[in-house]
Amino acid sequence: MAIAGCEVTSELAGNSRGGAGTGSEPVEKAPPPTIKQAKKPTKKAPPANPKQTARILPQPATTPAKPTGPDSKTLVGKNENELKDFLGPPKAVRNEPPAMVWSYQARECSLDVFLYFDVGQKKFRSLAYRFFPETRVTQVERECLGEIRSARPKAKKKE
Repeated sequence: MAIAGCEVTSELAGNSRGGAGTGSEPVEKAPPPTIKQAKKPTKKAPPANPKQTARILPQPATTPAKPTGPDSKTLVGKNENELKDFLGPPKAVRNEPPAMVWSYQARECSLDVFLYFDVGQKKFRSLAYRFFPETRVTQVERECLGEIRSARPKAKKKE
């Protein structure tokens, strides 16, 4: 067998001896090499478990909750009667010239409203306010103001 293999090799190389060796065995030529083409990638079937294919989609932006209670900016510009109607009578009044300060108290906050004399209308008007504890959060101010307003005495109806 080793010799037959040599003959085939030498014949393929073009070095045929024309029957030297065994000579009785026909020599077959090797088939031409086949070229394998790369397979096209196939789409993978989705997994059977739908939990694996679930995608997390971005959540739409939620709009912040609308503030509850009156806006504290409505305090500015009110005269004494308007302020009493809006908040009720103050718990305390103190003079801090040139201002008169009306103080209101709720469970967890308090409010000072600063009234200044309006020479043109000859009335005190609210020009500033301060919440305690001081905060820059409008929602906290609204809640405090709402609590103060809900505690004011109810106006009696005139008959």
